[in-house]
Amino acid sequence: MARIRTIKPEFWSDSKTGTLSGNATKLLIGMLNFSDDYGVIEYDIPMLKVKIFPYEKSTSTKCVSKPLIDELLPKGLVVLFKWDNDTKPYLLIRNFNRHQKVDRPSQPLIDGFNLKDLQKSINNCQDSPSTRRVLGEGSLCNGREGKGRERKGREGNIYNVDCFKTLWDKYPRKEGYKEALKHFNVSVANDKDLENINTALNNYINHIIQNKIEKKYIKMGSTWFNNWQDWIQNPLSTRGVKENKESEIERIRAMAEAEASAGR
Repeated sequence: MARIRTIKPEFWSDSKTGTLSGNATKLLIGMLNFSDDYGVIEYDIPMLKVKIFPYEKSTSTKCVSKPLIDELLPKGLVVLFKWDNDTKPYLLIRNFNRHQKVDRPSQPLIDGFNLKDLQKSINNCQDSPSTRRVLGEGSLCNGREGKGRERKGREGNIYNVDCFKTLWDKYPRKEGYKEALKHFNVSVANDKDLENINTALNNYINHIIQNKIEKKYIKMGSTWFNNWQDWIQNPLSTRGVKENKESEIERIRAMAEAEASAGR
């Protein structure tokens, strides 16, 4: 359920929030509206797009994933975390309780949620420079153990880093590993996403082979993993549909012209 939230004047002059891009600002304010009374919201990219960018014409979710991974996470404005044995990843809006006055907080989104435990865990995560970097890339901090740590797989980076490495090993132009991994972490959130990215990669590789594309014209890994959703549908099959449609139009036009000639 959406809620009315407060935006303080200093939001616009703060060195972190005041320098956000337009989409990142809109995303952060929208997350305030749709989070629970503890600043927690489900990590669900398509859902965030539907709720916060309902008039975005493109079917791509980059309006959410790009500002999230490039700005909100690295600046520490939101944190990606996992709670206890809950398999879902969540986002916490940092310092939510400092800026939002909630007299009668409703039931937390997560059963048994304790904000103090989570904050303690986040602070412990950030005590380690390596973990602080990983958090910025979208790894998960476990909020129920009382300590943060770099985690892997479904217990950490949404999916095991081995899943990414399997895709990376197949990718024909291995440039931009770190950026590609960041995009993978943000865009692959469930089994369907993993299936789709595998399909997309196979389609792209087939596209390269069919069109005999030289290596220098193949997308760098960091670029492709940021836009892999564009390749879920096989471009070859799409082209075939287009060609069939054009052939049908030409056939109908020819029939119409023949009938017109016969009627003269």
